[in-house]
Amino acid sequence: MILAAGGPGRQPTILVVEDDPRMQLLVQAVLRTEGFGVLTASDGDVVLGLVKRHQPDALVLDLKMPRVSGLEALRAVRSAGEALPVIVLTGVSDEDWVLDAFEAGADDYVTKPFPPRILLARLRAVLRRRELSTVEDGELAGDQAGEVSLDPRTHDARVRGQTVRLTPTEYQLLRTLMRGAGRVFTADELLARVWGPTYVGQDDIIRANIYRLRHKLEPEPRRPRYIQGRRGVGYFFAGRAAEEPNVVPNGS
Repeated sequence: MILAAGGPGRQPTILVVEDDPRMQLLVQAVLRTEGFGVLTASDGDVVLGLVKRHQPDALVLDLKMPRVSGLEALRAVRSAGEALPVIVLTGVSDEDWVLDAFEAGADDYVTKPFPPRILLARLRAVLRRRELSTVEDGELAGDQAGEVSLDPRTHDARVRGQTVRLTPTEYQLLRTLMRGAGRVFTADELLARVWGPTYVGQDDIIRANIYRLRHKLEPEPRRPRYIQGRRGVGYFFAGRAAEEPNVVPNGS
């Protein structure tokens, strides 16, 4: 393992976990040039310890590593309740791995090889979503719909009095659904609102994140009472089990 810290002042610190030395050096150089602090490691077996010890602002994580895969490391990070944004690095033929990573709690992905500007754009986007998950426009009360409420100070949800930890992306997705409680959102509309317009058409991302939210919030994830779907249309938040969804055209 190589561990290198950098970045003056309050600049965000990024943990980069990549077993290819050339790729690791490239990502480190790109991030430092843009003013980020950087921590680096070469395998997934040290990820959780580094996250707990250094509390980085985001994690850039290779999926395939020799001892402990990025997927295993990501599951360990999320199981420990760590909610930092995570971007996974993946090869062009690793589509199944990407879907597994989203189900495990990834916020975004970048396919190798990649232009540095793509990684930077994706990283800034997940950091921006994290900032938006904090107190927004002076709001302190948070959102509530039925038995579910959101706390903008902690980014947590509360369901029937129980606290549920959310990642920044999960928080934004759930808040979007709750603020339109009873309205059916198409997958493309949710992608555009939460991830950005360049993600439109990637329905698998929505399915993976809805799956993860249901397993966090629902008493019976296979029979959801909060995050429900309308086949062939999209998803809606039911503040009450008997609510009839209001289908609104995409983009309205």
